[in-house]
Amino acid sequence: MKSIFYTLILYTFLFSSATLYGQEHAKEEKNHHTPKRKQAPDPHFSFKELSPTIHCFEDSLEEKTLADALRKGFFSAKMRNFLMFTDNQKGLEDFYANGFGMGLHYKSKNWHGLHMGVGGFFKFNLLSNHLEDSRYELDLFDIEDPKNHHDLDRLEELYLAYNTKHFAARIGRFSIQTPYINPQDGRMRPAIQEGLHLQLNPIKKLQFEGAWIWAVSPRSTVDFSSVGNSLGIYSEGIRTDGLEANYFEHQKTKGIFLSDILLNFQKIKFHLHNQYVENIFNTSLFSAEYIDLDSTTFSPLFGAQYHYQKRLNNGGNPNSELAYYESQKQAQAFSFRLGVANYKHWFTLNYTRITKDGRFLLPREWGREPFFTFMPRERNEGQGDIHAISTQYHSFWLEHKLSLTLGYGYYDLADVSNYKLNKYQLPSYYQFNVDLRYKFEGYFEGLEIQCLVVRKESAKPQKNKEYVFNKNNLTNYNLVINYHFGK
Repeated sequence: MKSIFYTLILYTFLFSSATLYGQEHAKEEKNHHTPKRKQAPDPHFSFKELSPTIHCFEDSLEEKTLADALRKGFFSAKMRNFLMFTDNQKGLEDFYANGFGMGLHYKSKNWHGLHMGVGGFFKFNLLSNHLEDSRYELDLFDIEDPKNHHDLDRLEELYLAYNTKHFAARIGRFSIQTPYINPQDGRMRPAIQEGLHLQLNPIKKLQFEGAWIWAVSPRSTVDFSSVGNSLGIYSEGIRTDGLEANYFEHQKTKGIFLSDILLNFQKIKFHLHNQYVENIFNTSLFSAEYIDLDSTTFSPLFGAQYHYQKRLNNGGNPNSELAYYESQKQAQAFSFRLGVANYKHWFTLNYTRITKDGRFLLPREWGREPFFTFMPRERNEGQGDIHAISTQYHSFWLEHKLSLTLGYGYYDLADVSNYKLNKYQLPSYYQFNVDLRYKFEGYFEGLEIQCLVVRKESAKPQKNKEYVFNKNNLTNYNLVINYHFGK
């Protein structure tokens, strides 16, 4: 009851603050007759997530003193309420949970190109049944401590940054967006990294990026771990010999080293990305995409990806039974997309093939896979010899305030008894998603609501309930309310 009471107080306080801020901001805009600023793209939609963008560094005025830079900095706040319910097959246990959280972030002004940022977020369990055996609902809180309902806070940002017109660098804690390391913000809070991040834009159409990550706080956790110890916080699955995997806290690595080249010709983008996890494995990606989202008439779109992965040294541990990347030497994947689009609607047909070379491994603790066939609530990471095909339809209404995404896919996986190619013993399945979102404006600016419904069905009947429970023949319901204000 106390948690609900405190939640109502916080909602009231932040709603009032945001309303006053919005009114003052509106008056200021009206007085200066400035046009309304265009909103940034929504990172949740597939095209925005999968299509890399060139970053533009702000040319803000330099403050004369460090004190001025700190005093004139700005705050932002965000709240999230996440209600989730999973309806499993009849005879199997169902789960429900409601999480609430709030965060406060501060960013200073520039001083000789330098600025700093700090921010944190707390969350707690307002309502749930026991979640020890749940797959989705526990992810709203702390998977490392399922009984922890209240002490769920995390320092998510603490960094020092340096910006010029063509160069940016930051060191500390922050969240980055790459093909294999990304926020995967489908629960209460995203994944956070700790490290050094560099960006260089020598010309408008070209961007170089590099990073060294030495610690990670995965989504659904509250603590930071070294890169090696972060592997296995989520389910470890099974080894290629069929025995339970046991690589958690047994990996030796100096961290993740990222390099990235992006060439952007407005509608056509070329992307070359490499992720080097010292002593464990290396993954490379080349992608090319064409899409025109500004056209008033339908125009074709296409995309192609090639992923190549290989083991490094002993795969993380000299003892193959404790190594993350054990047994196999390499893995390959291809993903394609074809469709039509304009500024309001787009339709795509997508295909992904992971070859028989071995399991394609992308640590779930770090992010989700970038395949065009990806749909929320399931992944094809840890699989080999699969064919995935999906269709997706996206549409925007009411001046892009209302959006609808429909997705349907068939995922033909290796048999659950094929241990070498099916790490999590997931049977082939069909999936259907409906995602409806609305962004408020005016008096309720900053309020966003999302409703996501996911249905998964086994492609073949499964006698063993282990291959069904929390995997297939289920419906997952989500209602998310976000409220944010500030710059």
